[in-house]
Amino acid sequence: MADRVNIANADVYGLSVELGLEKTQYNAKIYQPIGANGDFVSLSGHYNENRNFNYNGPNLATATGFCDAAKTQVCGNDVETSPFGWGVDFDRTYTAPTVRPGQADNDSNGANYWGLRINPSNTGNIRGNSRFTLRDGLTLTVDPSFQYTLANGGSGQTVLSETDLLLRGSKGTGGVDLNGDGDTLDRVRVHTPSVTNTHRYGLNSSLIWDLNSNHRLRAAYAWDWGRHRQTGNYGFIDFSDPTNPRFVDPFGGRNKDDNRVINLDGYALQARDRKSIASLNQFSVEYRGKFLQEALTVTLGVRAPFFERELNQNCYTQNASSNVICTTEVPNATLANGNVTFAGRNTTATSTTPSAPIQYIKPFQRTVKYDAVLPNIGATYRFDGGHSVFASYSESLSAPRTDSLYSVTRFADGTIGNPTVQPETSKNVDLGYRFTSSTVVAQASVFYNAFDNRIVSTFDPDLDQYVDRNVGSVESTGFEGSVGWQATERLNLYGTVSLLNSELQDDYIYSYSTVNNVRVPNILPTKGKKQVETPEQMFSLRASYKFNDVFSAGIQGKYTGERWVTDVNDLKVDAFTVVDLDARFDFEPLGLKGTYLQFNVINLFDEQYYSTLGTRASGTPGQLGYGRSFAGVGSPRTIMASLRYSF
Repeated sequence: MADRVNIANADVYGLSVELGLEKTQYNAKIYQPIGANGDFVSLSGHYNENRNFNYNGPNLATATGFCDAAKTQVCGNDVETSPFGWGVDFDRTYTAPTVRPGQADNDSNGANYWGLRINPSNTGNIRGNSRFTLRDGLTLTVDPSFQYTLANGGSGQTVLSETDLLLRGSKGTGGVDLNGDGDTLDRVRVHTPSVTNTHRYGLNSSLIWDLNSNHRLRAAYAWDWGRHRQTGNYGFIDFSDPTNPRFVDPFGGRNKDDNRVINLDGYALQARDRKSIASLNQFSVEYRGKFLQEALTVTLGVRAPFFERELNQNCYTQNASSNVICTTEVPNATLANGNVTFAGRNTTATSTTPSAPIQYIKPFQRTVKYDAVLPNIGATYRFDGGHSVFASYSESLSAPRTDSLYSVTRFADGTIGNPTVQPETSKNVDLGYRFTSSTVVAQASVFYNAFDNRIVSTFDPDLDQYVDRNVGSVESTGFEGSVGWQATERLNLYGTVSLLNSELQDDYIYSYSTVNNVRVPNILPTKGKKQVETPEQMFSLRASYKFNDVFSAGIQGKYTGERWVTDVNDLKVDAFTVVDLDARFDFEPLGLKGTYLQFNVINLFDEQYYSTLGTRASGTPGQLGYGRSFAGVGSPRTIMASLRYSF
């Protein structure tokens, strides 16, 4: 089945523009039972193409105070919001750049024109599922998969001098006429996307042995292998309508030779150029047993994940940074530690510090590995009909994102690595109570999580990737509760509550500096601070009512508490509540089984809130780890209708 949507116009916070958004999607599934015992094989597929435009993620205001280690200052009291207001959006107009032979022209527009803020993607997957009974009590499941992604954040662009060092390459002089006016005097806007092309293969399989009705053994194997090709071929911009420009191709120069920006060496300029192989092999064993006339269920298990990240960087990496240059320039010096420098690429001089060359690490290949043996144990005891209590303990391992491992530093022994991003481990304990009856389902639980090298991931719109940072040890304690009640045959009520306290246990190393050839850690004062983007309270309520066999409706609301934006807790954002409505007309009583018309109103009261946060170490200018945080604006009031027809 194919679904195609074309949106000619959109109205977002008062901005009406002709967007021409497109989405094309195909879905398919084949299911084949094998015998009458539940065995089967199935194959499903999905392919989707999106050609759309970004919403603006505004920068938040800077913090007004900084909490020092002794807590002698009051800070974080002012809930910061965007200084641009909630109507923030991309630029609506673009001033046509001049193109005049023999004159130095410059595209002076900003990078925020809406027509050059796109978000294209091609994604697809194939998923297999199967179940085979090998003999009585012995079952095999095999679930292979393949995923394909070609995507970029779409906003990459720069104004490039026609005599830029990248265009000169090894020649050192001269330039390239980018706008075709016959000279090399200009500064021309070009496309610099960060394109990711992923081929990912996976397999989940398990062998289940039911020794009898009360005892089961399960052995499982999971394999995941992904090839990530990350490029950034410079491409041109179509100025046929000079006040409404568009990228020639949404993926830059990747797909079209004639859309590539070529330097004097014949090299197609790249914003990045790397290949990564990420793999996981995981083995696990689990025992599940029932005792005391099936009142007690016990689960014992262990899993052993083996992660491997093969990194191939084809560009020069700025030392202790994620910045790269992909160039045919020839280094003018090789330092004793193996780093290189380039003529004309210096740090900014100050009144007290003379200009010094930026050090770059040559293109490299490295492999990192992470592995662990992780136990888990759980028990549930049922009593008096619908009552039960449960408890569990588990350990986990999370490897850093592949992208973050490319931000490397040259160590004193000459090796390279990323000292500030290590794998995260945790120990987790849960205790709870559950009650079930014909009309009520209720649950309450408390939990404790102890993290070591806690990883916080933040999307960086400039790099078009998530960036990891370790914030040291973190302890989280909390309570979660939920109640579902069928008040009448037609009325259902459901509510949840979540209370969480997540606190950093130590100051952590934010970065390193070199002083007199000695590597010195820069310590961020975070001990006792709350974890970023983690609300301490969340509540939700939902009520649904079935008026008759045709019409039903529901209303729900969710409250999310304040969230800290920075590790040192000098910036936070407001709590918010979002209310949604839904209604459905079911046509099954009219003879159309599986067919219905549904209406949804998202954010009924048009609440203004931030859905996502770009967290930073600090929001106070001049402090260690300062960065201007950005945020994603939550969806405004949105009304949708969908029709499902089954045949």
